[in-house]
Amino acid sequence: MRLLLTGGAGFIGSQLLRHLVLNYPQYRIVCVDVLTYAADYNLIADLETSSNYTFEELDITNKIAIDVLFKKYQQLIDFKDFKSPF
Repeated sequence: MRLLLTGGAGFIGSQLLRHLVLNYPQYRIVCVDVLTYAADYNLIADLETSSNYTFEELDITNKIAIDVLFKKYQQLIDFKDFKSPF
């Protein structure tokens, strides 16, 4: 499976990203984050050595660039606007 995760450098997104990268080596995962005030690249920097993981510093409002990525991935998880139901 190819998985695109946006907002993965945030507090909650980084935890899911870490779980997926470390526990699902058969997945190909790309994390897209613009690295604003709400993100901390240091939370995920150590994942760069994982063979099933790639990081893209990209604003998801960049329609042309994000369309290219969307076409390559089967699933999308967007933490940018994630609201807990609890």
